[in-house]
Amino acid sequence: MEHSKKDNKRKLASKYVAKFRALVREKYKKREEILNFELKVHHLHFIISVLTLLQIGQIIYQYLQYPLQVSVVVASSNSLDYPAISICNANRVRYSQLEKE
Repeated sequence: MEHSKKDNKRKLASKYVAKFRALVREKYKKREEILNFELKVHHLHFIISVLTLLQIGQIIYQYLQYPLQVSVVVASSNSLDYPAISICNANRVRYSQLEKE
């Protein structure tokens, strides 16, 4: 009888250990799936960043390929012509109608 109690305890213990191991495996499997997803997201982010930088480099290179022409004329004058000024009043009330009243 002593022997069967020990066997029952060992079987019960091994059953609990097996359940615990299954839970741990499941937990690590889920964790591994999450890590794989995060790794894929990081790889995708890196690839998009590199492609964006390449595109920006191409645009800057094309911009710098166009010829640059600069012409500066320095002129001095004793008199200045001021431009004509016109003021646009967007008010609905007209001054001429206010004078009549």
